Amino acid sequence: ATTFTGLCSKHDQAIFDPIDKIPIDAHTDEHLFLLAYRSVLRELHAAMSGAIKIQLAFQKKVELGLVRGGVPTRDGALAVEHLMNAYDSYLYKQEYDAAYCTNDFGRVEHVRLLEQGRLPTLAVSALFSLDSVIVGDDVARVALNVYPSGNDVMIVFSFLRDHAQYIRPFIEPFQAASGDRLLAMVSVRILNSCENFVIAPRFWNDMDDSKKGAIRDFFVSSLLTDASDLE
Repeated sequence: ATTFTGLCSKHDQAIFDPIDKIPIDAHTDEHLFLLAYRSVLRELHAAMSGAIKIQLAFQKKVELGLVRGGVPTRDGALAVEHLMNAYDSYLYKQEYDAAYCTNDFGRVEHVRLLEQGRLPTLAVSALFSLDSVIVGDDVARVALNVYPSGNDVMIVFSFLRDHAQYIRPFIEPFQAASGDRLLAMVSVRILNSCENFVIAPRFWNDMDDSKKGAIRDFFVSSLLTDASDLE
C-alpha cells in the first residue's frame, strides 16, 4: 500500500526479496529482521528528508529577512534538532547494517503477538523512539510491524538485543494483554508514534464521521507531544 523509495530497485530487491516473494514466516529470524530493517531504513529516509526540508526552509527565511541567521532563534534550533535526529537515526541504522552484512540476525530481538481469528484491517511498518528511555547518547528505538498472517493479525515489536533491558518494561504490558485490550493498546501506540500505516478501505469506509474524526484528532494531537494519555 505504501512504497519505500529510499533504495534503488536493485538493492531493494536484493535485500528484501526473502519477505516480498514468499509469505512472511514469523518464526524465521531473517524474515523478522528484514521486516524491522525496512522500518529502520524507511524512518531514516523520512528523518533525513524532513531535516533537509526544514533546514532549507530556515535558510529561505534568513534569505528573505524573516529571521536572523547569525543568532540563536527558534527556527534555527528546530532545524538543528531535526538534523541531530537524522544523524542519530543514521547511527542507529548502522547497527542493522552490521547485522545484515554478517547475517547476525539474532542481533535484533523480536516480540511476536498473534491475534487469531481477527479480520486484518491494518498494516504498519514503522520505527519510533521512547523519548523517556535513554540508551547511551540516544533514545531507545523500537520497530513495529503489523501485518495480515492468513486469517490472523501478527504484531511484531523489534529492537536491538543490546537494548533489551531498557525496552522490555515498555513491551511487557503488551505481552500481558490480549484480545480487544491488546488491540486497543496497539492502536493507541500506532496513532501516537507512527505515521507509516494504512487502514483497509472496507474497514475505514464503514466508520462514521465521528470515529474518523476521533482518529484524525488523536493523530494530530500526538505530532509534537506524547498523547497516549488520551486513550
